Amino acid sequence: MFRAEQSAASGKGKGGNFSASRITKRTDGRLIDQSARIHSEALQRCGGDAGTYHTIVREEEAALPPGQILHVFGSGVLGKHLSSMDEMCAGGLSVDRIQSAITAAEEDDKVSGVMLHLDTPGGICYGMPETFAMVKKLRETKTVAAFCDSLTASAGQWCIAASDVVYVTPSADLGSIGVYSAFTDYTEWCKKNGITVEVIADGVHKGAGYPGTALTEEQRTKIKADVLECSRQFKDDIRSAREGITDETMQGQCFTGKSAVEAKLADAVVINLNEALADLAKAI
Repeated sequence: MFRAEQSAASGKGKGGNFSASRITKRTDGRLIDQSARIHSEALQRCGGDAGTYHTIVREEEAALPPGQILHVFGSGVLGKHLSSMDEMCAGGLSVDRIQSAITAAEEDDKVSGVMLHLDTPGGICYGMPETFAMVKKLRETKTVAAFCDSLTASAGQWCIAASDVVYVTPSADLGSIGVYSAFTDYTEWCKKNGITVEVIADGVHKGAGYPGTALTEEQRTKIKADVLECSRQFKDDIRSAREGITDETMQGQCFTGKSAVEAKLADAVVINLNEALADLAKAI
């Protein structure tokens, strides 16, 4: 996961897809997908492109029965306050959407369970410890589960770690616990091309890593300290939520299916989302 000094890694994902669907259990035990009944929609703030997300509850929601599961699906590189352009064209997913859905579930007495379903390679640190805390708080009143059938890594792992139960499919990956910050040193390239970059700044850390310059030892030490602090918080949260996890599991690697269960990052291997939802329905 990137520190904030760097923009999120590029990735196509699924165009930043997001949906929040209601799953209702019938009297015969079968599950009904109430898709399109509730969605988080982006509204432009003062004509700008920074999205403010609100959960839109339509009138027919009043007719829905209690005991529902809110299935929250998101796909893309996680970020904070991402614009619609970031989401639609760059494969981003704003954590604001996930937080909005969590708040909606917490405030809705008809929702008894939440299924977090994130398809993401990770993203930046902003908003991730707060999302972890929101999921942890939601568990006080709702049953919270997470489902991974592709990749839920780094920042995505941080978001779901506080869930009551984590389901994973045999081929899916969980993990990538840790933080990094990357800078490219273009000084030799600039020199060969007759380019000189001069940064005039007030403060020894201002302009650190500006293209065409090299990091000073003081700047490198500060960035490393920031990375380690963010990583410490990440790992402390994981340890507090996932009993039995070891330091060896939190070295930036991912674990697939059964291995994720053995590493204590997941609780059960399932074949698909329906199986995970059916199991969650038994607990609410």
